[in-house]
Amino acid sequence: MIRLILTKRLYLFIGFIILLLVLLFFANLTLARTNPGGYDFFTNWYASRIYIKDGIDPYSDIAVARISEAMIDELDPGENEIFRFASPLFSIIFLTPFSLVGDYTIARALWMTLLEVSLVATVWMLSSFNNVKKKIFVTSILSVIILFCLPSISAIMSGSLTILAMVLFVLAVILIINQHDEAAGLVLCFSLVKAELFYPGVLLILAWAAFRGRWRIIWWLLGTFTLVMGFSILLIPGWMISYLQVILKYSGINPLVLLVSNDTAMTFRLNLVKNVAVAILLVFEWIVVRFQGRRKTAWNAGLLLLMLPWFGRDTHIEQTILYLPALTLIIGLFLSTWKEKTYISILLFPILIFIMGWAFSGVYIKDISIVLSRIIVYVVQPLIILVFFYWVRWWVLRSEKFNITAG
Repeated sequence: MIRLILTKRLYLFIGFIILLLVLLFFANLTLARTNPGGYDFFTNWYASRIYIKDGIDPYSDIAVARISEAMIDELDPGENEIFRFASPLFSIIFLTPFSLVGDYTIARALWMTLLEVSLVATVWMLSSFNNVKKKIFVTSILSVIILFCLPSISAIMSGSLTILAMVLFVLAVILIINQHDEAAGLVLCFSLVKAELFYPGVLLILAWAAFRGRWRIIWWLLGTFTLVMGFSILLIPGWMISYLQVILKYSGINPLVLLVSNDTAMTFRLNLVKNVAVAILLVFEWIVVRFQGRRKTAWNAGLLLLMLPWFGRDTHIEQTILYLPALTLIIGLFLSTWKEKTYISILLFPILIFIMGWAFSGVYIKDISIVLSRIIVYVVQPLIILVFFYWVRWWVLRSEKFNITAG
């Protein structure tokens, strides 16, 4: 009898989830019809579609012309805007099911639903290994914040691959923390679907795995990468050269922006110093600090997510979405340490970050300086979160360093 009741509850739960997904899809469909756009998704969707149907190289000039023509027919792009397929060829693995949908609006609504579910799944995965009081309440609040924050809305509306790459990277980190190294290496490889953003993180984790002797992560990642690249080269032999040319010449989000270096010698040096400082900080925490229990590894992963948008020369608003899982992770570590009545006060911190992002976006308050907005989003917000990280670090190390053998 009890087994029957539990089975019925399971079916009811599954039915409830399916109902929510259907309602979410129709809400996205209405949104997509009333708000035409999604240029990044349209480019990837159409490039995948013409490759599967007609065998046209998605990086070729023919594909660029076809994408531009279809864009004009379907949407209303600005004059002289550039649209090109700017993702690794193996990203078609994820895009193929959507490219088979002939109606762009329906395909976009399905893709938006996938991205939204991915964001919520990211929060729940990061909350899964922390012993937090009132976990459902805290996780629900963080899910709402990450779902409706400015970079999330921007990424969802444009249909960016950044969210998909982020959830794969976070899943790989969770698998690493839980000692599932083979699966971690496999999933980590596919996080390179947004390679220009996540390659520093993948390289750092490979170096860390070597120092920690966790070779299965390395072999499974390299093995998966070899298979994926080999299969991609069989499909289009020269795609890597074409992809690198696009990434080095343009920004990675459609409509593409031509990357013309106007840096002075001083700005070049400052950018170099910034990248070196970030690299040194991450190497120190991941490799030099030898105590690497579950909580310290989780802390390291949050720091890595926070720092990834700082690498390179230019940062896009959608890349700052990585601040949110980093914030979710560090709040979970804080609340699992202080199990008293701190959860209400500590949740004010992500709410403040949420409000700050929208307040300085220029959406609601007009005449906001673009320079001020960029400083708030790309400098002030991550620095505030970084201070919180190092506030929590002492308790994280103290909770494990006397129980974990250094080495």
